[in-house]
Amino acid sequence: MAPLDDTAANPRRLLANAIEVVKALEAEHADIVAARTKVRSASEFLPDLRAAEKALAEAQEHEPHRLVDEAMGRPSSGLPSVADAQASLDALGRDQVRARETHRLLTVELDAIEHRLEIARMTRKDAVAVAVAGSDAVAQLLASLTAARASVDRLEGIARALGQLGGLPPGALSWDRETALSAPGNVAAAARWRAAVTALETDPSVPLPGDGDL
Repeated sequence: MAPLDDTAANPRRLLANAIEVVKALEAEHADIVAARTKVRSASEFLPDLRAAEKALAEAQEHEPHRLVDEAMGRPSSGLPSVADAQASLDALGRDQVRARETHRLLTVELDAIEHRLEIARMTRKDAVAVAVAGSDAVAQLLASLTAARASVDRLEGIARALGQLGGLPPGALSWDRETALSAPGNVAAAARWRAAVTALETDPSVPLPGDGDL
């Protein structure tokens, strides 16, 4: 296949642009998901908050003894002051609020990017369809199909004329189209085309099957 040019009307170039948009949005989507995964959920703060509340209660209970020990120069009991325990609890509360808000904002971003990604994938699908429909390979396929149908019509017309004259064996004109379509060779040929069209969703330079696959 010839290299892609920069003509805006080139179906392969338009497809390449659509693919790049999808790739960029998918990368942005992955980044947002990764960022949201790293943010602690509000419930994950609960054990630390309970521990901080317990530490505050213990500090409040021992605060009088701590103050007396401090005033008399006695060794510290190791317990934090009420002020320090309260500060730790408050800091955890602020972190929880911040994490909850960050998670909410990232979820909003994620919803927005998923909507944009859905539209971009639809645009890419349409671009694939345009590139395939306007390709030389499909034009050749349709020309071959038209010629084959004309040939079949001509041969069947002759056979029917012979049949009316009793010149054909019984059942000579019977034909199970579904069985014919499901023959291994026909299935394989269709699969090659299907695979090529699917591959175009990620690579705009993928060639479509040629005359040997018709």
